Amino acid sequence: MKHFYQKLSLSLLLFLGLVSLSNCSSNYGTQEPKVSKVKEGKGQFLRLSIHRPHEVVLRALKHDPMLEIKQVYMLFYDQTTDKLKYVREAKATSDRALDKLDVQLPSGDYKLVVLANPTKDILRMTNVEAPLSMLTEAQKVLTKVFIGDDGSLVMSNDQGPITITKSLFRETAHESLTTPMSVTIEPCLARVLVYGTPQVSGGHKGNMPIKYKVTNVMQKASVLRQLNKLSTGVMEQQGDNSSREQRYAKSSVWDAWLQSLPKDGADLANYALRDLNANVMANTVYETIEQFAGELTTNNLLYAKDTPIPENAFQKAYAPYALIAFPYIPDELQLKDGEGWLSYQGQYYSESQFKTMLQSNSLPTALKSIVERNHINAEKLTSSEGGFSLEGLNFYYKSYNYYPVFITHFGGDPAHPVYGQYGIVRGNEYRINLVEVSSVGSATPMLYSNDFSPVFSDKHTAISARVLNPVIRNQEVRL
Repeated sequence: MKHFYQKLSLSLLLFLGLVSLSNCSSNYGTQEPKVSKVKEGKGQFLRLSIHRPHEVVLRALKHDPMLEIKQVYMLFYDQTTDKLKYVREAKATSDRALDKLDVQLPSGDYKLVVLANPTKDILRMTNVEAPLSMLTEAQKVLTKVFIGDDGSLVMSNDQGPITITKSLFRETAHESLTTPMSVTIEPCLARVLVYGTPQVSGGHKGNMPIKYKVTNVMQKASVLRQLNKLSTGVMEQQGDNSSREQRYAKSSVWDAWLQSLPKDGADLANYALRDLNANVMANTVYETIEQFAGELTTNNLLYAKDTPIPENAFQKAYAPYALIAFPYIPDELQLKDGEGWLSYQGQYYSESQFKTMLQSNSLPTALKSIVERNHINAEKLTSSEGGFSLEGLNFYYKSYNYYPVFITHFGGDPAHPVYGQYGIVRGNEYRINLVEVSSVGSATPMLYSNDFSPVFSDKHTAISARVLNPVIRNQEVRL
């Protein structure tokens, strides 16, 4: 791919690539866009200023994918046909490199979409003559489509395509100073971080690490966020100066779900039970937020697609949640490192104790019957399959207990849910602070695909949530 760059003035340390994607056939979604050189001086000038949200201030990290802009593509769609006409490219070499861009192209009426850090999969949607719907309509994609090989995140307009009129163009770059156009972009993904050193009551923490995984996220996602009502109840509009704290989103299934909720998980990307086992849950619960710094560009499982849900879907089967794997051990038990335990009718057994009872055939009659019917032996207890719950007999593999934490967006009273209370929206970082673990959890990861009970009915649901600023949404939870 060849690029032609025009050196900008004002010491911006930026090269503006005056490039245009070549014409292509209808297979714009299957191949990377081609580029061709554009002659200097062809067309008129448009002054653009590209910003990321100023509220995205996470920590004093040198390289945060939710902040970094390495490269931008400016896509100009025909105002009438919604077909892509021109593409201009710019590389950012400093924090202010994108503040003043003099873009040169034929004057006209356009819809502008800015993409930052586009992956190859995203670029395949942006060949000349490709429809705008490729970016606005949700498609079935994996989260990694929005994550580059270097860990960078794809970003796009924060409020949909921007209208560019012919009146904004000027004959010279200097004249374009009088008609600047500002574009704000945001990451196409959200981030979910679980941290803390919870107090443990009624038991104690084992030596295994605390882990988590986010599940119940939408199968489909769009490059551009679909606008929905604000927290004020007013419909969000492009350029309405609304606070990002007030914004939610709309999913591809939103309207259908309002009419009738599905009875299967076809719209949601649920992990299989084997993927939710503590042996393979990849996300570590650290003591502090700062300890995630080394994983922000390497662990894709920290990120999630838009998953907004209407109020009638505040049920376990539909709401996104973080599944916490915590090594909780009842005070009655003192275990070896990495040892599991069992419970039956309020009685606790260490893994080694239960194995001894198996070998000596000294199990109580009721337990013996359950063991025989379910073919439970010492090997089953030590296998990598994890825990089990069979006829009231629960085995906590390596002492891992499982707890769901349903992710709150706007927050509110769990007993009286309101619009936007639950869900995941791009550009937000959801911080779940584990405060306390006070009871035994589930011996196996819970999958709620067939559980249509209200989210707030679960005793392990977060009992408090605080929204502190527009992008970092904190949630305190007690399990």
